[in-house]
Amino acid sequence: MSQVTINRIASVLRDQFDGHIDMSDWATRPADLADTAFLSRALAAQCVRTLARTDPATAGAAIVDGFDDLGIDAVHFDANADTLILVQSKWSKNGNAAFDEGDVSKFVNGVRTLFNGSFERFNSKLRSKEAQIREALYASREIKIVLITSHTATQGIAIHVARVLSEFVASLNDSVPIAEHFDFNQAGIYKLITAESKDPKITLQAVLAEWGVIE
Repeated sequence: MSQVTINRIASVLRDQFDGHIDMSDWATRPADLADTAFLSRALAAQCVRTLARTDPATAGAAIVDGFDDLGIDAVHFDANADTLILVQSKWSKNGNAAFDEGDVSKFVNGVRTLFNGSFERFNSKLRSKEAQIREALYASREIKIVLITSHTATQGIAIHVARVLSEFVASLNDSVPIAEHFDFNQAGIYKLITAESKDPKITLQAVLAEWGVIE
C-alpha cells in the first residue's frame, strides 16, 4: 500500500465532491469519523461520475448511504446509456480493508429488495429515486444493470466474496444478459480519478489509394 496514493485519492475526492454530498447526518459526529464517511461516499460518487460521465453535483446526488440503505451507497440511472448503476463503497485510510462476505451479502440482498419494488424498506434518500429506478426496471427498451464494489484495499475482493456477487449476477442474467459487476480496488480508483487528465485516444480509419514506393 502506498500512503502517497491513498492521500492523493483522498485529496481528489475532497476537491471533486466537497459541498456536493449530503453529510448532515454526520454533523454531530467526531470529525475524523465524519471524514471517513465522506470519503466512502465520495468513492461511490466517483464511480457514478466516471461511468455515467456526469458532473460532481449529479454524482453526489446519487448517494443514498445512511441508515436503512440496506448496503446500497449510491444509485444512479444513466438515461443516456440506459444503465442503472448501483454502488457499494468502503474507505480505508490504511488501504487494508476490502469487503467481506457479510458486506457483499447485505448489498446483494439490498439490491434484490430494491428489484422486488419494496421501496418502503429504504431510507428517504433512496425512496426519492423511486421514479427513476422504476423507469429503469420496467422500461420497454433494453436496460443494463451495473453493480459496483469500490474500496481502497490493494487487493480485489476475495474469491469467496466475489462468488456471492457472481452468483447474483448470473441469476439476473438467467435467459437474458442484463447485468454485470465491477470491483474497483485502490489501483482501480486511482485510474478513475486520473482518467480525465489523460489525452483521449483517437481512432482513425484511413484509405490510401494508388500507393506506391519511390526510392
